[in-house]
Amino acid sequence: MKRAGALVLLWTTLLLIPGRNCDICPAVKEDVNIFLTGTPDDYVKKVSQYQRNPVILANAEKLKNCIDKKLTAEDKENALSVLEVVGTNHCFSRKGPRGGWRKQTGVSSFLETPSCP
Repeated sequence: MKRAGALVLLWTTLLLIPGRNCDICPAVKEDVNIFLTGTPDDYVKKVSQYQRNPVILANAEKLKNCIDKKLTAEDKENALSVLEVVGTNHCFSRKGPRGGWRKQTGVSSFLETPSCP
């Protein structure tokens, strides 16, 4: 289940990569880094920059505490290293004939590693 959580985080981040731009937004990278490596207080402080709703802030703290309990340090390192690789070497878009992930180069497979133009 720990790996599944890391994969969900990865796929969520992949959705934020627009079109052919291979870079992950620096703010998103920072948020994910704080989410994985920071303290619950650090993460809630970061979320409070975008959202002041006390219910959302309480849920952010619960989510951070849950991640800290469920993911090992190795899981967190793996998630961060994958994000770095994705942010520098991989471009995907949602244009496959059956709604699947498709490489920007035209080969339809999310398992292959495309290079950025």
